[in-house]
Amino acid sequence: MNTSTSRPIKEKNFYYKIFLAILTIAFLNITYLLLRKMSGGVNFYFFSLSKKTICILLSLLAMPINYTLISITTLFIKKTNRNLFICSGGLALLTLFLIHTNTARANFDYKQDKIIDNMNLEYFKWEENNNAPLGYPIDVYQGGFELKDGNSVGLSMGTSSGIHGWGAPGGGRTSDTKSLPNRLDIIWVSYAEDTFYHIDCAIDYEKMLKLFQEGYDEKDSSGKIRHETYSRIIVGYAPGGVVVVWVFGSSKQVEVGRYQGKKIVIDQQEIDHLDYPKKLFFQQSYRDQKMNNQYIVPTAVYEANKKKPIPYGIWDTYREKYLWSPKFTQNKFNDSSFTMIYARMEMFNGEVETLFDEHLLTPEYTMRAIPKTIKIIWRDKNGQAYGGDVIFDDETCFDAFKEIYKEGKDTQVEIVLEVNLPNTFITVVLKGKDKEVSLNKNAIVDVIKTSKKFY
Repeated sequence: MNTSTSRPIKEKNFYYKIFLAILTIAFLNITYLLLRKMSGGVNFYFFSLSKKTICILLSLLAMPINYTLISITTLFIKKTNRNLFICSGGLALLTLFLIHTNTARANFDYKQDKIIDNMNLEYFKWEENNNAPLGYPIDVYQGGFELKDGNSVGLSMGTSSGIHGWGAPGGGRTSDTKSLPNRLDIIWVSYAEDTFYHIDCAIDYEKMLKLFQEGYDEKDSSGKIRHETYSRIIVGYAPGGVVVVWVFGSSKQVEVGRYQGKKIVIDQQEIDHLDYPKKLFFQQSYRDQKMNNQYIVPTAVYEANKKKPIPYGIWDTYREKYLWSPKFTQNKFNDSSFTMIYARMEMFNGEVETLFDEHLLTPEYTMRAIPKTIKIIWRDKNGQAYGGDVIFDDETCFDAFKEIYKEGKDTQVEIVLEVNLPNTFITVVLKGKDKEVSLNKNAIVDVIKTSKKFY
């Protein structure tokens, strides 16, 4: 058996070997630092150094400390090659571990700082809202928005009936200044389906941020044009787990995106530990009561829906867009005979667009959803103001668009609105290149005089 590694070595050579071991440890440490990616730096009064350079300098400065540690350790053990190898090897592993953990932490801190610096988070005053289609009420069981700055906003705020239509705003809780959301994590109950859904997904933060930054113009009755930004973020829940997010302003509403939830079953153990009122969500009588409440689902709507299946997919059909422009005949801007003042178009997909001033003269062709309602205000030659609403029939509108857009959704088409001379009716026609279809069939047209002054 070879005992050379355990035989005591000469005193004069031992400390020389410790020095060589320390040099080896320093070499390993510096080599590791050079190979390892490390970000960030430290600013001093007159100069700055990268964190990697600082760590290399510290490794060199640590050499006498390491030498002292091994020397002290060997006072209590035999001065053998084996023991020296064990001590220096252990110290090398320890220093490499410390370097690794510190560089990892430095890199993490640097990335976090860069994220914060680069995000340049903007904060806006907005309120969260829920929405549902009429006849298909929902309740949020738990969850809500996750915000870009790490905070969250809950969306449990009572039953959403959709009484004002798909995409319409409702009541919220926190109309205050906060960052915009970048994620949805929500569990909700669809009463019409008697089903729970869960969604956990990122939403289009960049699009939302751009919309809030750009804002929109609106014109009040005094003729003053103000630049506003959006004040609400609405989440709509449709049957089938469909989730749509809009940004809402008083004169404009834009869809941010469409997302998909999944059916889930809540664990009975979780239900058993719930307090009221959340526990009510899991009582069949309570869920039935929601559907039978005429203030949540109007009786006429409930009876009509009972006779037909849930129209899964219709809310995606609503989102389809076509290249069209409104046209207001007789609209001579600033002409005393007939002056269009204002138009508001509410689409089936929940988006809203308003036009005034020069935009009424030359509305642009752009991809829009099918309109559900168009409201206009105009003045006659005597200065009398009128307001008119046209509420379109779903079937008539969709059939007309299907007919006119046979060659593709990018065909330029006009929706022509013409007010009759007595100012009592509005005729609406979908006009294509070689064909036109009336949109007045089964539509509700309401025209009133108004004493309100418009400019």
